[in-house]
Amino acid sequence: MLTHGPKTSFRKIWEILGQQELELTKALVGKKVEFKTLPFPKKWEGKITPLTNSVELFEEGEKMSHCVGGRVYQEACIRGISYIYHVGNPAPEGATFEISKHNREKYELCQIYAYEDKPPRNKEKTMAEEFVKDINELIEERR
Repeated sequence: MLTHGPKTSFRKIWEILGQQELELTKALVGKKVEFKTLPFPKKWEGKITPLTNSVELFEEGEKMSHCVGGRVYQEACIRGISYIYHVGNPAPEGATFEISKHNREKYELCQIYAYEDKPPRNKEKTMAEEFVKDINELIEERR
């Protein structure tokens, strides 16, 4: 139970909250929840991998050593707010990126990170940007 008093340090509270968050995330992962997906341009097969369920997303976070596998991203992907992909060589190489509309007409590249939240290589960032452009074009063609 989370209580705060004169003998409870901020660090201890943070540790407890972190553990609770991890337990909630593992509960989601244990169910292997499938995510909504976007059309996938064929030219990117083998170069970009969509993360299509809670297990894949959690494993990506573990392998890439960043927060993408956490509950916030899990829920955003379940709701179809965010779509997460891996670009380049398999993790822990390459980079992980998020795309979303964020109340706009077209999808945008929200963020992209390499291992341990380091900046991606230019090649991977360029690939992710071109991929998002291709998704928007594919969606427009299907209207």
